[in-house]
Amino acid sequence: MSAHLRRLQFGILAASLLGIPACGSDGPTSPNSNGKVVGTWVLESVDDEEPPVAVHRGAYLDPATGIFFNNFIFRVTSGYVEIRENESFYLAIQYRVEADGQTGQGNIELEGEWDLVDDEVVLRVQFPIIGTQVLVREDGLLHTDLDFLNTGEEAHLHFKK
Repeated sequence: MSAHLRRLQFGILAASLLGIPACGSDGPTSPNSNGKVVGTWVLESVDDEEPPVAVHRGAYLDPATGIFFNNFIFRVTSGYVEIRENESFYLAIQYRVEADGQTGQGNIELEGEWDLVDDEVVLRVQFPIIGTQVLVREDGLLHTDLDFLNTGEEAHLHFKK
């Protein structure tokens, strides 16, 4: 794998995490959910399609490196979120990048603590950055939107237990 692609992968991780809003207090919480939220939730769909799903296809200027790619494809290949009884969580999203003939793959990993606020699971990310991400609980699924490349193109993700 080339050095450009390795820097690009770091930039993708940073860009996806920059989309997480700053940390803040979210009012009353109820972490004890009687087991309804606790467990492993597997990525079921991205934009209503089963993974792998291309969430970006086209030109891309990597803001971290300044490198321009004419043909850049970013695919989400799989993922899961583990919501633990001790109020911690681990989220992992696997991806594959094809950039002007170069290919690579990687993981986006987030860790921290969670709170249940009404029908939202608020992930308070503590590693590798500090921020929050909200998963909405609806129809037996958890779902959220992520802008993986910080381009304004949000992907809608569904996780199923």
